[in-house]
Amino acid sequence: MKSPLPLILLFLVGAIGVHAQTSDQYYGRLGRSMETFGAVFREITTEYVDQTDPEVVIEAGIRGMLAELDPYSEYTVGSENESVSRLSTGSYVGFGFSLAKRADAVMIVDVRVGQPAANAGLRRGDRLVAVDGVAIDTATMDSVRKLTRGTEGTTATFSVVRYGRADTFTVTATRARVPVENITHVERLPGNIGYVRMTSFSRSAGRDMRDALDRLVYGGPLSGLILDLRGNPGGLLESAVDVAQIFLPKGAMIVTTRDRLGAIREYASTVDPLFPTLPLAVVVNERSASASEVLAGAIQDHDRGVIVGTQTFGKGLVQTVRSLPFDATLKLTTARYYTPSGRCPQRRIRVDSFLIRTGPFTSRNGRNMVTGEGIIPELLVTEEMFPPAIQELYSNWVFADYATRLTSRKDSMPEPLTIGPTLMNGLYGFVDSLPADRQGTALEALQRSIDHADSTGVGAAARKAMVQARTALRKDLQSALKTHADLVMQLLEAEVASRWLTEDELFRRLLPYDPAVGSAADVLSNGRYRSVLSGDSAEDQ
Repeated sequence: MKSPLPLILLFLVGAIGVHAQTSDQYYGRLGRSMETFGAVFREITTEYVDQTDPEVVIEAGIRGMLAELDPYSEYTVGSENESVSRLSTGSYVGFGFSLAKRADAVMIVDVRVGQPAANAGLRRGDRLVAVDGVAIDTATMDSVRKLTRGTEGTTATFSVVRYGRADTFTVTATRARVPVENITHVERLPGNIGYVRMTSFSRSAGRDMRDALDRLVYGGPLSGLILDLRGNPGGLLESAVDVAQIFLPKGAMIVTTRDRLGAIREYASTVDPLFPTLPLAVVVNERSASASEVLAGAIQDHDRGVIVGTQTFGKGLVQTVRSLPFDATLKLTTARYYTPSGRCPQRRIRVDSFLIRTGPFTSRNGRNMVTGEGIIPELLVTEEMFPPAIQELYSNWVFADYATRLTSRKDSMPEPLTIGPTLMNGLYGFVDSLPADRQGTALEALQRSIDHADSTGVGAAARKAMVQARTALRKDLQSALKTHADLVMQLLEAEVASRWLTEDELFRRLLPYDPAVGSAADVLSNGRYRSVLSGDSAEDQ
């Protein structure tokens, strides 16, 4: 049996939901339940018609118990423990690429420069069809992860399909220790506003944030800072506290936790802040969770900065991670966390919990704070950076797929990288050739109606009207592409560049079109910043 690992505090959605009852009642029920569980296990392993594996049966029982508690209390074994190791050590063993499932294909969506996948020649847009001879087209992402995990120094052979190449080819890459990227983009925006994109809270998050700010300040004084936490699912509590200390006064409360017995643990800033007065805007969305909400909630409650974007996810639970015998790990919800004003942003799963408090809650300046269902920004701003028709094409990977076609026969990035009229005309034709489900929801719905009409014998006049409507929608789509040709060209150039650089290159080129970042920069650049924090204004955009 391995010795217990240090406790690691994480945040996952869920609830404890234990009813108040006397000790005698509770332990009596506990004893009867354990006896029943053992009796059922004994009957299964000795009497079931087919021989069973006792380890498999017990593991199923453990996972079933945890599923009854909440969706995120987990039991993991062996290589499944990678996510915990990634947060606690700040690194993982892998290839340095990100995969995503698209229909029946497993696609590479990001390749980190200098890491094994990039060194082996893999690119964003490549389709993986097999790992070490095991077909993965129809596999779940969990199954694919098990194939890509392994020991540092071992290899894996990937079967790859790249558009423009007639045959599948193979690439062998060696697993290496890859550092977690807490900070994925740092940039100085117009008006001397710093921008930092933070995508995780691993052990090194505080140090990485300080390094990023040092780089920004090296270029000259800053007039404001945008901290982008969108898509950041969180991580370690201590790392969120460490980042908060950069901005909050020494002694300021950052977060408190309460367990089922009501025991309270407080986390306050223990150091002088590096940037005590620098105007700050924190950008969040519905995928900002746990540690992201700890940081955003502390900044908001102390009126230290303006929160911009959309309502966050709502993970207000703390989990304790313990090692178990035989290389297993248990992540169990053990407490809730609360912002300095006393808010718990947890989405309610069990409404009978006595740990939920209803308020009222106020910020340091006396602003009313809303509890439950995440952190609500002062400035509500949509993330949609493109007109609706182009946004749908972007979300459906249309520009990414066209860029893959353009780069399929090139071994290096074109210099200079420009998208001219010929390539734009090619894009118009490519979009027009796509099936309706990739052209947009309206065209997809209309095509389904036409198909239904054909199968049910709808009259010719009605079918003709639907076909005419489809033609008109396609013309509108082409018109939108041409009206916004400058933006589309930027999209394509960014996608092409990302085949040899990183997803960050795509992000950098699109940042000027980001409405949430634009709103954050605007509020930092005018008098609204102070008025929002004083409670004099709040607005939707």
